[in-house]
Amino acid sequence: MPTLEFKGKQFIYSHHLSFPFRELKVDAANPTPRPARNPRWMTT
Repeated sequence: MPTLEFKGKQFIYSHHLSFPFRELKVDAANPTPRPARNPRWMTT
């Protein structure tokens, strides 16, 4: 299997591991936002 080798790879790997892992939890009191009624990408 091919691997990526580049300058700074070890820094990126160790930086990724320095952040604590947290599971995202759904809050029933705060539902996901509804999409905008008139998104900018739909206007022409």
